[in-house]
Amino acid sequence: MRLNPTSLVLILGLLGSLAGAEGDSGPELDTRQCRDVGCRCEGAHQGQYCGYCPHVRGNWQTDWVYECNPRGGCCAYGPRDSCARRRGPCG
Repeated sequence: MRLNPTSLVLILGLLGSLAGAEGDSGPELDTRQCRDVGCRCEGAHQGQYCGYCPHVRGNWQTDWVYECNPRGGCCAYGPRDSCARRRGPCG
């Protein structure tokens, strides 16, 4: 089967439009704000920690997830199901 240049351009155009349609995954998700709630982290690497993790200190709740940094900073994303089930991250 031989394609003439016009057919090839039409096929490539159709494939390009289909590839663009796949990139549309629906509504965008909002990023969660990490709020300062008065917590702090001791001896923690950068990462997310549930409130029950020993690194999270100060104002915390066991079922919330927090972002810790190596300088002792901490902010809260809020409730997380895996933290409530005690299966969440500890860094």
